[in-house]
Amino acid sequence: MKTKETAKDSVRAYLREIGRVPLLTHEEEITLGKQVQYLNELQQVCDRLTEELDRQPTPSEWSLAAQISEETLQIALSQGEAAKRKW
Repeated sequence: MKTKETAKDSVRAYLREIGRVPLLTHEEEITLGKQVQYLNELQQVCDRLTEELDRQPTPSEWSLAAQISEETLQIALSQGEAAKRKW
């Protein structure tokens, strides 16, 4: 049957394609997971502030509420977004 052959070819192509993507190590998965988790925590702080202020908080307000420096906030946001793309 032609349908079964087409399905087999699609599966083979898919398996070949995913085989090209390197898998994460255990340590990488843990690190990326922690970065994404921290990003989510920071986003919750931002959401709470947005509700309290009835506007988007400034980076200064956000970092103050998160009890971190603005520089640390920006680094954490960048790392978290990058981690989401890899994870």
